[in-house]
Amino acid sequence: MEKMIVRRLKWFLEYNNFPDIKQSGFRERRRTTDHILRLHDAVQKSLANKHHLLAIFIDLENAYDMVNKIKLGINGNMFNFVRAFLSNRTF
Repeated sequence: MEKMIVRRLKWFLEYNNFPDIKQSGFRERRRTTDHILRLHDAVQKSLANKHHLLAIFIDLENAYDMVNKIKLGINGNMFNFVRAFLSNRTF
């Protein structure tokens, strides 16, 4: 049941363009190496054109613990089903 829910939620989020197209984490067919390749490409282009390049790396600890605070537009039957499915569960 959980796999079915996750599959449906992933489809919904991808269909509605969330998360950002450049995000790789927790997405199908996306890897952290995608970002390394983007950075490498940007460095090579900057060097070739003699431009400056600034890169900032931020590690957001527990960032995914805050996802439930973001309104994703999930509502109706799907929202009610997931809420009921996850309520009062124990490990």
